[in-house]
Amino acid sequence: MLDGKELLNFDSKFIYESINWQNELPVKVIKVEMKKDNPDLIPPKHWHNCIEFIIPLNAKIKIWSDGETYVVNENEIGLINSKSIHTSDVIESRDIFKSIVIQIDLDYLSTLYSNFKNIYFNSNLTAVSQSKLSEYLLGITEAFDSSYTSMNIAIKGYIHLVVSTLINNQTMNREDNSYPICDNKRNNLTELLKYIDINYDQEIDIQMLADKFNFSYGHLSRLFKRQFGTTIKQYIMSIRLDRSMHDLVHTSMTITQISIKHGFYNTKSFRKEFKSKYDVTPYNYRKKFENDLL
Repeated sequence: MLDGKELLNFDSKFIYESINWQNELPVKVIKVEMKKDNPDLIPPKHWHNCIEFIIPLNAKIKIWSDGETYVVNENEIGLINSKSIHTSDVIESRDIFKSIVIQIDLDYLSTLYSNFKNIYFNSNLTAVSQSKLSEYLLGITEAFDSSYTSMNIAIKGYIHLVVSTLINNQTMNREDNSYPICDNKRNNLTELLKYIDINYDQEIDIQMLADKFNFSYGHLSRLFKRQFGTTIKQYIMSIRLDRSMHDLVHTSMTITQISIKHGFYNTKSFRKEFKSKYDVTPYNYRKKFENDLL
């Protein structure tokens, strides 16, 4: 159930999901609709820097999160904590599986409640929480789909109600060993990934990253490779190429402009890296996409 999400899909123990927030909103609503036997309904184990709610509309699902498994019935709410490693599977479904996934930015939530990043919520929702969150999440979904000018205010109002419900009804202590790597290191990695996502188009030195986020050069390189299945340089290049691909398809920018925008030294370097990953040149990729639309 990763439809609509940007996933760094490397062969690793678990992977970090980088979420692109849209229209300056601290929330993302994804409507999933797939055949029940689609293998994409079973995502790899991953984690992200947001609270996530999964609502199966015509199915029963099983969620695995930080070593614990729980069942979410049709039209109930599955809660996944920020930074929790998780995946899910379908237990029962009609032929076309349908669900709604709502993600809320942890940084925004922390502006509403200063200690939010240190709170862990019980995924076993009380009846009161199920009822209230169903109402508020439906409100977020309807506002997200609308075009009225005050929808931003409406969404943030519902988020306030979601936060109040979670804090009043679902708060619990997190055990120190909940994560495969300690919270401090995970938080540092999260901040490092956010830094790269913002500055990927600049020249990024690994030693600078190590110093900035309190790692030694060697430890950071080994930890990053172990956790994400790729090197830091490969990760940065993957972001540059993914963002470049988007502009090739959705803008009229020249290939030279795109290569400069996304941090390549020159067009030749961009062409070489793009062809190495996608087995097609940027020019031919754009042409193929244009022809497919005809």
